[in-house]
Amino acid sequence: MIRSFIEEDRYDSIIRTAIACHSLYEIPKEMEGRELLHCKIIRDADKLDNFRVKDTENTEAIFGISAEEVGLEPVSENILNAVREHRCIRRGERTTHMDMWISYLAFIFDLNFRSSFLYIKKQDYMNRNIDRIPYGNAKTKADMEEVRSICNIYIEEKIY
Repeated sequence: MIRSFIEEDRYDSIIRTAIACHSLYEIPKEMEGRELLHCKIIRDADKLDNFRVKDTENTEAIFGISAEEVGLEPVSENILNAVREHRCIRRGERTTHMDMWISYLAFIFDLNFRSSFLYIKKQDYMNRNIDRIPYGNAKTKADMEEVRSICNIYIEEKIY
């Protein structure tokens, strides 16, 4: 399949490695050089596309329930703590659909390039995605405002 994109085979190993590592929780510590660079590029591109999809896709297609139902759910304390710690969230840590939603927002904590943060800011993906859900639960609304603040400050810090 690589041949349909590039004729030479000298980059095949780098391409295969970058693709294989794009959705791992973290990049293997032993990775270095060109493989590491290309892995970071692919991971950022995948996360940026994820922000686009979450901004445009119907919430029922994402969760299997309405945005209103998601907005009634609580945010688990461990999920809020992960955001406070500026770290990505593992699947097994999530309990509610709201936790899942926040786990997508927390992808910013694994972005590697300033240009990725600039793109997130330019598209206003953090605010747009947070604002997609009507928060019918007052505690969830307050928690999401904390998430918004933490994430937007983090983005600004990574840009400047």
